[in-house]
Amino acid sequence: SERTDVEFYPVSREELLEYIKTGEPMDKAGSYGIQGKFGIYVKGICGDYNNVVGLPVGRLIYELKKMKKYNIAFTGVFDIENYGDHLFPLIFREKMKKKGIDCELFLFSPIGDVQQGYQQNYEVYPLYKLQELHDRYHFDAVIVGGGGILHYASGKQLLDKNSTEFVDYKVFETWVIPSLFAYNNKVKLIWNLPGGFHEFDYFYKPLTRCLCTTVDYMSVRDQYTKDILTSCNIPADKIYTCLDSAFIMKT
Repeated sequence: SERTDVEFYPVSREELLEYIKTGEPMDKAGSYGIQGKFGIYVKGICGDYNNVVGLPVGRLIYELKKMKKYNIAFTGVFDIENYGDHLFPLIFREKMKKKGIDCELFLFSPIGDVQQGYQQNYEVYPLYKLQELHDRYHFDAVIVGGGGILHYASGKQLLDKNSTEFVDYKVFETWVIPSLFAYNNKVKLIWNLPGGFHEFDYFYKPLTRCLCTTVDYMSVRDQYTKDILTSCNIPADKIYTCLDSAFIMKT
């Protein structure tokens, strides 16, 4: 896990209220942006600055460099036209390319057997083929994409804008299957900012705790999701709240 400590100068109640009025803290992990208006109150940090802003790129690259191979499996909503999920593999490819790391990415989704949308045109495999392709390509890590996936429900979904038939879309498989896969194959498992909608029922809390024991790096998108996981007796110091990886992109 990666930890960064942030130290602040004293801030008065009036200053906090003025900061809240700007609207900036409303979508920030920890309710402040170190790179934004609240930066004037930051006295110093101890650790990786990128970990405060979002994805700890340095730590991730360090972990990848310790590996001998760079076949990476991504799980997410890549088989429907969900713009946010399609961004992260693009960001990841560009970041690894700039660092001189040659990674081959394999995309997995609940249904799969399609080409990735938004003109990316990478093949998207169904999640049930994760083990089969691992046996062939030997994945070094599995990265679970973001979005509101931390639950055990499925829903009806149109696969694209031209679809007329709703299909049963088991989005929870994008995080449950990787946990089982990582346990069985001793493969590194990384979460990229998934989110939750509500606290788990009593029955699902021990199941969630067991599934999360296989996660090597656990980042979530907000404090609410972190609270959901800690209510399952997952240690708070194992869970990191970060900004969305899309903030890394430059226009």
